[in-house]
Amino acid sequence: MKSNLKNKKFLAKTTESMRLVYYDLVVKILRKKKQVIPCYAGISNIHLNYDGNIWPCCVLGYAHSMGNIRDYDFDYDAVYNSQKAKEVRKYIKEGNCYCPLANQSYSNMIISLPYLMKAFKNYLKYR
Repeated sequence: MKSNLKNKKFLAKTTESMRLVYYDLVVKILRKKKQVIPCYAGISNIHLNYDGNIWPCCVLGYAHSMGNIRDYDFDYDAVYNSQKAKEVRKYIKEGNCYCPLANQSYSNMIISLPYLMKAFKNYLKYR
C-alpha cells in the first residue's frame, strides 16, 4: 500500500494515509487489549437503532444504551444530557471498553492530534 500511495489523487491518498495509521492502531489495540487512543463514542457520533435506542457505538449497543429517544419525546439533547448518557460516556472515557472497529477508530483518530499528525506525515512522506 505504501509504495502505491505516490500515484494516488488527493482523496485516495488521504484515505490511505489514514488507513495506514488505523492498521497500526488495530495491532496495538489487539495486542494490549485496552484503549490505546481516547475513545469519543457517544460524543463524536452516536447510533440510533430501529426502535429508538441511542447507542454510543455499535459494540456497546444494548448493553450500554444511552436511552431511548421515544422516552424523551424525540428530543435528542435531552437524551444526550441525561444521567444515563453521562454514565455511558464516563464508562468509555475510563477505558472500560476497547475495540478496533473502523468507524469509531477513524473518528477517534481525527480528533486525536497525535494520530492525525501520523496520517499527515504518511501523506507527506508518500506524495
